[in-house]
Amino acid sequence: MVNRVTDIDSGPVLDGVAGDSAQAAEVGLRGGAGLDDYYLVKGLTGMVRADGWFDAHWGAGVLAGYYLCRENRLEGQTVAGIKRQLDSRCCTAIIA
Repeated sequence: MVNRVTDIDSGPVLDGVAGDSAQAAEVGLRGGAGLDDYYLVKGLTGMVRADGWFDAHWGAGVLAGYYLCRENRLEGQTVAGIKRQLDSRCCTAIIA
């Protein structure tokens, strides 16, 4: 596997600098339990249908929860807690 780090502006590539977390991200390794794509759709829909920049934060919160669970190794109880919060607060505020 190639282990590379580069600048955001396509600067120099540094071989062998990134640690295990970069390798895991490269191959798409994810944590155990995650949220299904329902939350991705809810978050994007909430941002698109928002009446203004402030209301778009509800959708952004759902997206943050989705990606937090998707890209980190969280315990099942933690994911379940995030899911409960999203279901009770954000998702109901976005679309019934």
